[in-house]
Amino acid sequence: MGYRRWKNGFRVAARPRRRLGRLGDFLLFCVLAAITLCLVVWFVPQQNASGTAHVIDGDSLKVDDVEIRLSGIDAPEARQTCKDKSGKDWPCGLDATLALKRLTGNAKVECKGDAFDKYQRLLARCMAGDLELNAEMVRLGFAVAGDGIGLVYVPEEDEARQARRGVWQGSFDQPGDWRAAHE
Repeated sequence: MGYRRWKNGFRVAARPRRRLGRLGDFLLFCVLAAITLCLVVWFVPQQNASGTAHVIDGDSLKVDDVEIRLSGIDAPEARQTCKDKSGKDWPCGLDATLALKRLTGNAKVECKGDAFDKYQRLLARCMAGDLELNAEMVRLGFAVAGDGIGLVYVPEEDEARQARRGVWQGSFDQPGDWRAAHE
């Protein structure tokens, strides 16, 4: 125990330091953050949308007047171009949009999500019949796995890359990088 200061002519002992001061505060913060996250997940209702899909681009659509972004994937932007296997430009963003239109067709599309992106689009997993649109867009090579939420569709991306389908037939800028350079 050390001495800290003088008071009325006497040395006063310093208060004992907490051994877990900063670590304890950090652990308390982590516990409270985890509890808050659990409560948010528990009480934020899952939102569903079902009906005919109106495709906006390779990873966005509108179903039942709800604007939706396919979660876990990132597709080339509608104006984005890529290089094909011979090195020529091709409109990969337009082809991604057309691919999603073909997948949805006239089928009833059902989407389920519980979060929103910064544009207030519902982040969702969507099905057209028995076909999961998110996974199929990645499997066809018209989207890449991950969009900051997670890497759920990495196996589908590996399959598309090995088969050199879609954007994997040549070279391309990651959609996020392309957006950053063109906005």
